[in-house]
Amino acid sequence: MEEKDIKENTSLAVSENDVPEIIGSQFTVMQEYKENLDIAKKKAIEAQTHALGSSEKKTGVFKNKTAIESLQETTLSLADAQLIAAEAQEKSFEYQKKLAEITKYLFGLGVSNIAANRCVVRELEMRLSNAKEEEIDELAREEIKNLVRELKLQEDIMQKQSNLNEKLKSLDDKIKEFEGNKEEKDSYIKSLEIKIEDLEDEIHFLKSENVKVKREMNNKKYKILFYIFIGVAIVSLVAFILSIIALALKK
Repeated sequence: MEEKDIKENTSLAVSENDVPEIIGSQFTVMQEYKENLDIAKKKAIEAQTHALGSSEKKTGVFKNKTAIESLQETTLSLADAQLIAAEAQEKSFEYQKKLAEITKYLFGLGVSNIAANRCVVRELEMRLSNAKEEEIDELAREEIKNLVRELKLQEDIMQKQSNLNEKLKSLDDKIKEFEGNKEEKDSYIKSLEIKIEDLEDEIHFLKSENVKVKREMNNKKYKILFYIFIGVAIVSLVAFILSIIALALKK
């Protein structure tokens, strides 16, 4: 996977099923860079050996032509050795740079979520245990071990964050539930207040009606008493008249 692909894929959501294939491709790239580095190192060693061999050749004092040719050969061999050594250094730098890019990419892949983190860690540990020394050198092995440690620490942090988010969500739900219950209670209390006001109005009305009834009853009572008084007076008057008539008739 090239550098451009690495940068583009870091921001993409990756399925857990794709993780082994992705890591496999990264290991393939890493091995290719390692092979190029090994070839460059081998060439550098061969060139250095050849240069040393050329410099140790002895020529006679009077064999000027041979001595000059030998010196030229030695000079060229040393120059080639330096160029190849420089190339080996460049390959070494490229390898280390690519190794850093790959570990950075895999770290980004692992911290996308807890499930991806565990999948990346599991795959890396399996490849470390199964990889031969010629497939992964000591530098890469240490980098991957450090990556696994960092991912495990990150998993612990993500797990704690997830737990805190769950607690926060639970508290938020309780607050919303409380607010909902408060609205229901406020609405219920308001309806009771309205009912109380209606009852108070009815009680006031009944009191008014009671006063009216009492007043009417009192008026009726007074009327009855008045009628009784008139009736008694009439009866008394009639009796008085009858008694006078009776006395008159006796005479």
